Amino acid sequence: MNPIRIYKPSQSCIDLVKKHEGEKLKAYLCPAGKWTIGVGLTTYSTGVRVKEGDVITKEKSEYELRFALERVGRNISKLLGNTIILNQNQADALISFVFNIGETNFSSSTLLKYIKQNPGEWKIKDEFNKWIYGGNGQHNGVDDDGDGLIDEPGEKKKLNGLVARRKDEADLYFKI
Repeated sequence: MNPIRIYKPSQSCIDLVKKHEGEKLKAYLCPAGKWTIGVGLTTYSTGVRVKEGDVITKEKSEYELRFALERVGRNISKLLGNTIILNQNQADALISFVFNIGETNFSSSTLLKYIKQNPGEWKIKDEFNKWIYGGNGQHNGVDDDGDGLIDEPGEKKKLNGLVARRKDEADLYFKI
């Protein structure tokens, strides 16, 4: 039995994540209402959750980001097994994407289903673009997701930052 191919983030992946996440060395609440630090981290490499008041150095931020992205790459590798082979751009795009949406969401996504069927399928680009909604679903008297309902439970809103990120990820995935 062949060992599973392990996808590792390249510098392009790290740069893409930094571009869209930014870097803050003091803990802050992200749009989903979670304590976050560094480059979009909610949990440290030790498994401890980020909490209000946490502060880290740039070096620690870089270490934690690389650790997190490598973990995501390993988990993507497990989900794809040995039958699907991605190029580095595809792997980088998926690592950035999964780092942002979470491994549980990715594992049940149509995007993963399409990749498993054919990693070159053009419908994959559309699937990236479905993941552009965020926020914490708080009531604000507005139809954030444009479905005609105001303040329904868990309503998310379209975030311009996610629109830009998904475009960059999809473009990288299909870059030759």
